[in-house]
Amino acid sequence: MIQIDERVKELMDLGAVLREVYFKDLGSDFELPEKLNDTHVKTLMILYFKDDCPMSMISKKTNLEKGSFTPVANKLIKLGYIEKKRDESDKRVYKLHLT
Repeated sequence: MIQIDERVKELMDLGAVLREVYFKDLGSDFELPEKLNDTHVKTLMILYFKDDCPMSMISKKTNLEKGSFTPVANKLIKLGYIEKKRDESDKRVYKLHLT
């Protein structure tokens, strides 16, 4: 059982490393749209591959606390990149999708 737990931890660590390598200095490789930073672009990429995503899931994938992710989402909404809708099955959940 310990061997399995160690492998799971190794996979989790590898996932974190891959995310860091993939998203590290995103702006240095590509010119980011005006007024957007790496976190905004990560959010848009996540929504491109999995549209209609709960805000809590996106905040986890961007390694931000829910409260820290809200301004990111609000800026993208204000700029017209995404929309926020309340989940019909759970009124506490808001889902984001690309416009």
